Amino acid sequence: MGLKSTPQMPPPVDTSITDKTAEAEAKLEAERQTKLQDITDPYQRLSFVSDIQRGAPSTQTTVAQGFAPTASPFAQAVGTGIGAYAALAPK
Repeated sequence: MGLKSTPQMPPPVDTSITDKTAEAEAKLEAERQTKLQDITDPYQRLSFVSDIQRGAPSTQTTVAQGFAPTASPFAQAVGTGIGAYAALAPK
């Protein structure tokens, strides 16, 4: 009788490579953000001081005040009546 060989499992997939790549990319992105902040920070500070001296912001700020139109008492009564009719109407 011949020897039976047991089936071999494939080697496990090494996910540590993709994990290391993602970690390296995140580290590079963080460094890039830090360098960008280091470059733009002096200009932002200068703009802030200039705004204080002039008494006005250098960038336009828009304040939007919205309002919701209110329905008239007649429209509210009609809506209530329609809702009551729909709830109590025979089906």
